[in-house]
Amino acid sequence: MKPVPRYTPGLSFHFLTGLYDLFFSWFMPEREIRRAILNGLNLNGEERVLDLGCGTGTLAVHLARTHPLARLSGIDIDPRMLRQAETKSKAARVSLDLRPAGADRLPFDGESFDAVYSSMAFHHFPPDVKRGALRESGRVLKEGGRLMILDFGKPSGWLASACFFAAQCFDGFQTTRENRRGAIPLLMKEAGFANVRQTGLLETIFGTLALYRGDKMRGQ
Repeated sequence: MKPVPRYTPGLSFHFLTGLYDLFFSWFMPEREIRRAILNGLNLNGEERVLDLGCGTGTLAVHLARTHPLARLSGIDIDPRMLRQAETKSKAARVSLDLRPAGADRLPFDGESFDAVYSSMAFHHFPPDVKRGALRESGRVLKEGGRLMILDFGKPSGWLASACFFAAQCFDGFQTTRENRRGAIPLLMKEAGFANVRQTGLLETIFGTLALYRGDKMRGQ
């Protein structure tokens, strides 16, 4: 059964899906984003990892190539994105478990993953989906597992604020409001994550990106 769309795909409109990779490589610090996520995950063996909102699979494929013992899964609500991710994984000759699903309705058993990460997906989620995605991330993580989120955070100054306002005009104000307030860490704490902290910042032409980490503790 196809997931019922509750939020928009990567570039907000389906007809732009084919341009996503080109847009991202031109206008976003792709290499720095990839490095920040991989350093934060700090994989060291046969860990099971979930890409929450994997899009066209660029980061998941890179992770699978650089950590061949890790078992990678990815979900995305946009089937067009997933088809591109499947094409990339086959071309790179890596194995990815890709599934169509919403971030707040994960098709996995509880305590299945050692790590969950999300890169540039949370600002597409409405407030209720953000909260549901964090609850679901906690459900599927093993005790001691880690969650990494890289997405727009509170603008670092007036210029970043103006740039992010332009991005909000495109992506929507409802889905990006909590990003602008820098509220993602608070939402992570409300979902039960411990040791929540911001571990990095990246400035882009669309605003300030923040990297957050939280750990799943006993009883979550």
